Amino acid sequence: MNLSVTSFREFWDNPERYRLVHQKNWVPAETPFSLERGISMHVALQVMGAGGTEEETLDMLIGAKPRPDGRVEALTNTRALSEGVGMAKALLPLPAALAREAYFQFPVSLHNSGHGIIDFIRADEVIVEFKSVNPRASYSQKEKDWNTDPQADFELLGAAALGIKRPRLIVQYVQEPSKRGEDWKVWEPVPVVRTPAQLEVMRNNIEVTASMIQGLIQSPGIDHPWPHLENWKCGENCPFRGVCGHITSDFTQPPPGFRTREDYLKAVKAEMKRLEVLV
Repeated sequence: MNLSVTSFREFWDNPERYRLVHQKNWVPAETPFSLERGISMHVALQVMGAGGTEEETLDMLIGAKPRPDGRVEALTNTRALSEGVGMAKALLPLPAALAREAYFQFPVSLHNSGHGIIDFIRADEVIVEFKSVNPRASYSQKEKDWNTDPQADFELLGAAALGIKRPRLIVQYVQEPSKRGEDWKVWEPVPVVRTPAQLEVMRNNIEVTASMIQGLIQSPGIDHPWPHLENWKCGENCPFRGVCGHITSDFTQPPPGFRTREDYLKAVKAEMKRLEVLV
């Protein structure tokens, strides 16, 4: 089993939702605005940062041009695409860098692993993570948030597995304008620090989480409900409320309102290969 920071978070947020998304492979058919905008920003950074054009980026995002791996992205929210590309343009030009998919092993469960998707590694081996932020957010709050955000641990552990002896991480935020017509604002980078001891604690947490998931896969299995934690609030707007807590063995296809989850890692592999050629 291989855990990403997304699957790690979603399991601890609610194991039942994790079952539906990561084991049954079901996601709501409609992609959230924030996700489409985030995909647009990261694809634009990778393509345009490596010398590609804005037109080429948009063609790939809307499905007019297949991605190099043959996948058609087919994003539909024009505002999300426009804002995502706009954020990327505010961050360009990028320093010489590569996007990487970095796997790290565990000391006991050798058949399990974790991985971090690293946006860019600069020539000086500093890891750069790109994020968008709303107009009300503050630098100090984001600095505080990253003190406990597991994404930092996943990326730093992955960087160490790539051979970087003392990996460092900075988070580069671009803030959306508070008024129409204003420009995106690029913040000063937020430095993120982890001690070797903190990283080993998280490595152990990830390993234990993988073992817990494997235990649930064995019993009760992926077609029977898993624990439902209270921090995942139910309500009429929850897209999973029709399948959550139900036996799902009768479904041979995703139920109405859902589609099969596309693995993000597979979606970005072609872009990483592209960067290796163009940078």
